Amino acid sequence: LALPALGSGQALFYNQSWAEALGFSQPPETPQQLIDQVCAAARANQQDGDPDNDGTGGLLLSTHYSPMLGWLGGFGAAVYDPAVSSGSPYAFESPAVVEAFTFLRSLYDQGCAWLPEAPYPEQAFAGRRALLAAGSLANLPFQTQAMARAGNSDRWMVLPFPSPDGQPVIGLLGRYPQRRRLLAFGPGAPRLRT
Repeated sequence: LALPALGSGQALFYNQSWAEALGFSQPPETPQQLIDQVCAAARANQQDGDPDNDGTGGLLLSTHYSPMLGWLGGFGAAVYDPAVSSGSPYAFESPAVVEAFTFLRSLYDQGCAWLPEAPYPEQAFAGRRALLAAGSLANLPFQTQAMARAGNSDRWMVLPFPSPDGQPVIGLLGRYPQRRRLLAFGPGAPRLRT
């Protein structure tokens, strides 16, 4: 019997309080729902009179491989096949991979997603510079601390990556992808939702 020394994965941090203030009562489960919400957040920051947050507010993008695997899983891309006997077991040319990257690029081109200068999303998320940000489940304590340092009492939750087929996923190390698990944070204790 073997157990992993460290269990973690990638998911989306979602500011539920801010989404409700923008008029959204449910977290996004599909790519279109995500587009609607992150574009509304980006417009809100563009129109709020604070020029320092212009160009932020939607989806905080990451170029790190871990969040990208979460996005690929959400779009149904299987990028690794250990059963391949010749050649590389990695495949990044599938239609699902192209669809995932096209989706992210489109959000960026519309001004609904942005690339931060800082390598970690916690501070931007705590400052309402991102409605959604990909993050490691191992970084949940850091996000909680960033919210406290910012004096932000917003309720936030951890979401799976949205999926065109309506079956969101969380990319877990060693078991990729996992379907539909949510963690919620804010006033009160964290809880697991399924």
